[in-house]
Amino acid sequence: MKKIVFFDIDGTLVTEGNHAPESAKKAVTALKKNGALPVIATGRAPSMVWDICEEFGISSYIAMNGQYIVLEGEAVFANPLPPETVQTLIEDSRANSHGVFLCGSDEIYGNALFTMMYRSSFFQAIKGLGRYIPKSLTQFVVKRMGSRPISESKYADKDIYQVVIQMSEEKDVLYRKKFPHCHFTRSSPYSVDVIAKGVSKASGIHRVVDHLGMDMKDTVAFGDNLNDLEMLQTVEMGVAMGNARPEVKRVADAVTDSVDRDGIVKGLKQLQLI
Repeated sequence: MKKIVFFDIDGTLVTEGNHAPESAKKAVTALKKNGALPVIATGRAPSMVWDICEEFGISSYIAMNGQYIVLEGEAVFANPLPPETVQTLIEDSRANSHGVFLCGSDEIYGNALFTMMYRSSFFQAIKGLGRYIPKSLTQFVVKRMGSRPISESKYADKDIYQVVIQMSEEKDVLYRKKFPHCHFTRSSPYSVDVIAKGVSKASGIHRVVDHLGMDMKDTVAFGDNLNDLEMLQTVEMGVAMGNARPEVKRVADAVTDSVDRDGIVKGLKQLQLI
């Protein structure tokens, strides 16, 4: 195996409307033919990764910002949050009137409508609408649904790997001081992902490399948002998408075009991987 190439999903493999460019899918196929291993590295929960894996023909992923790792279809790492931490985050989010949902290994827990919306099958059926519905409206609906109380019976005795709180960036300070044992990271200005301290996409990459008995010099990563910062700095070659945040472009080794302007295929060609 020549290289391991890690891909973020939102803003990297797919557009803001959740559309996967044909050029990106063909590029990943060509990458595999050249002997490289594509691995998804995302903040999404597994149930929102499966359809992308199928669409791109990828069977390995780092989900929930490093909290859960699957290689060639087999789970090799799982790091659930302490139940007491999950419960306190839920209570604090309610007190602050912030929407919240919980990410498990095969389900996302919220109120009935919110949970249905985020089931992989339902999400797959409606995702094409994202091309036509403004993202701001989608986020407003998600926040309204997520702000409703979650029935404890839905997540009791379930392993929760990531808590997602719907709030703007300036509100993070309300939680960071109270939860020093947690890591807060973002792939969106509308919500923050809460995971275990010391865990990130970067730590997930190290686990993948160690599991495969490979070397970090054989790693490449593509990303665009704040939860990709550590990942791009950790790999041998970090590539920022043209639509990436300025902070991400500053730490990247290279910058390719935007996701909707064939950024993946251009970046892989620039690195002579396809």
